[in-house]
Amino acid sequence: MNSPPSVSDAFYEKDGKQFGPITREELDRLIDRGELGPADRVRVPPSTEWVTVADYSAIARAIPPIIPLPVQSPRPHTSPTLKNMMIIIAVLGVYAAIAVPSLMRARMRATASCVLSANMRQVDAAKDQYMLENSKDKSVTPTWADLTPYLKAGGKLTMDGGNDEMGNPIILGTLGERPRVHPDTKKALKSAVDDGFWGPFS
Repeated sequence: MNSPPSVSDAFYEKDGKQFGPITREELDRLIDRGELGPADRVRVPPSTEWVTVADYSAIARAIPPIIPLPVQSPRPHTSPTLKNMMIIIAVLGVYAAIAVPSLMRARMRATASCVLSANMRQVDAAKDQYMLENSKDKSVTPTWADLTPYLKAGGKLTMDGGNDEMGNPIILGTLGERPRVHPDTKKALKSAVDDGFWGPFS
């Protein structure tokens, strides 16, 4: 009989299938070897929510390592003094001031990476395939319904009806053009990435 997952077990989802439990170390090795892409999803305790690999990697990099405070031998029948408690609160405040802004920027950059890799590049490839298989001219402007058969069935992009990770519609353009990132998406992620980040999809 299999043992129930422990609180340290991690899970991952790839191509619509879930795998696990595995250890955090095994999960990190799968990501480092490229066996899990940025759009695949993982669930790592203590969180009960599924996040993309891009989000998970960015969050892990954003939080600085915590340096343990030196521990003194406990004295019998002593209680924490007000001074010690103030020092602990101050240290926690410093870590919060460092980690929270870094975490927010990292999450926004991870979202931008998903828009670029899981949205724009997939739509660009779908446009090329649609044009070749249907012998369409480059001046033709496809509809979202035209491209849906060439995208991953059941994927987030098709389920969202052509909206990107920020919920804004992808600008398809003609078959001879690259799809473009919606201005509202670029504006929302401007503090994490500049216009050059989007390359030909800007």
